[in-house]
This record gives sequence, C-alpha cells and structure tokens, in this order.
Amino acid sequence: MKSVQEIYEALGRVAIESAPKDDNWQLIILRFEHEENMVGDSGLYIDSEGVRKPLSVELSWDDSELIHDLHATTTEGGNNRWNLMHYIVRPDGSFDVEFIWDEDQAEIMAYIAATPHVPEPRRGNELDRIKKGQLERKTDRIYNSIVQVLLQNAPPHTWEVLLLSLTRPPLHYEAQAQTAPGRRTSLLLLGEEAAVQALEELTLEGNHLGWESATLAVEPSGQYRYSFVWAGAGEFNLPTHYHREGHVTLPSKEA
Repeated sequence: MKSVQEIYEALGRVAIESAPKDDNWQLIILRFEHEENMVGDSGLYIDSEGVRKPLSVELSWDDSELIHDLHATTTEGGNNRWNLMHYIVRPDGSFDVEFIWDEDQAEIMAYIAATPHVPEPRRGNELDRIKKGQLERKTDRIYNSIVQVLLQNAPPHTWEVLLLSLTRPPLHYEAQAQTAPGRRTSLLLLGEEAAVQALEELTLEGNHLGWESATLAVEPSGQYRYSFVWAGAGEFNLPTHYHREGHVTLPSKEA
C-alpha cells in the first residue's frame, strides 16, 4: 500500500494530466465520492478569469484503488469519517485536500444497500424523491445563509430593505441598504464568499440552471425574495424569470 504522500502525488498527476491544454487555469478541483465498493469522480477548473468550467477526469482502476487505500488509512480507528474528498491543485503543484462527510450521499447509499431486490422503476422513483428532497433542503440552507450574511452586515440605524444584486458569469455581486425612499447606501459584506459561491454552485446541480442575473430583497420583518433572470431561456420555451420567497428569524437585539 502506498503512503498518504505518495497517493497525494499520484492524484496530483491525475489532475495535471486532466488539465485543459488550450485554456489557462488557476485551480483544479477533483471530487471523489467513496463507497465500500465504488469510487465516483468528477472535476472542474477555474480559468484565469475566475470562471468555473467542467473538467473531464480520467481515473484508472489503479487510481480508484488508491482512493480506497487513502480512505482505509485516514479513517483507521474510526477517526476522520468521510465519503467525499476534494483534491485542489494549483499550477505550481501546491495542493489542498478536504475530507467531507456528506450526509445526503450516505442516505442515498444506505437506501441502495437496503433495497437490492427492489425492482425498477420503483427503486429509481424513490431515489429521485430522496434526491429532490435533499436538493430542496440544501437550496433553503443556501438561501438562508446569504440572507443572514446581509443581516449581519446591515447598517446599525433603521433601514427599509437590504438588496443584493448578482450577475454571472463571471460571478459579481453588490449589496445596498435602502434607508429611505429613493435613498440607498452601499454595504461592505464580510463573510459572504462561501455563501454566494454556494448559490452559484446550484447551477452545477441542475437547479436554477442558466441564471444570468439575480436580486435578493430582505425586509426588516425577515421576509425575503429572490428573483432570477435567464434571458436566453425563451429560446427553449422555458420561463425567463423565476422567484423564491422565504422568511428567516432576525437576530435578537440587545436591550
């Protein structure tokens, strides 16, 4: 069995060999899903302008075995439980590794393991139902996290509405607070990167596919509304606008 460092170096070679030959890149992210008898792989890269693009990954049988070996080594003794790994590499060869326990993936695999003899299409329909519920829960978490970021950065004085405008690609955003009719001030957001990036990643999972611009409005009551626009959707007889509303509990104010 190879050492952990040797496995990391082998994965680095996979990443470099999968790198686009006709496009400059600043980051490659390989994603590996690990189950007892299976390794799933996918990838993306971030080009020189910061745009995320899909990446075709060529993982050999030997490379898959390395993922199994890495899992066995890093989880020995019941520590560091994970079923998802991100291998992140830069052009200079430096890399980071993230080990993640994905509860949604574990739920799906547990259902598959428990229903080996359930016939299709009933089994497939149930998997679709599970995945749809998971995506709805994930979407709500992402929506709410961005709203919370806006609230945390709201001006200390009275405001009427908080606004966040987003456009993509590449992803760009700007936040404002309306303090009086026709009067808006810019907000400096702190801690927004992960939350806003997660919203963009929903497009990679088939939800909100293709949106080009979006706005978020948050009221002092905690009520919020997202509005997404995809101008090109009309060419495919799809809605060019769609919305999502919700409510969050406002942080309590100290007396």
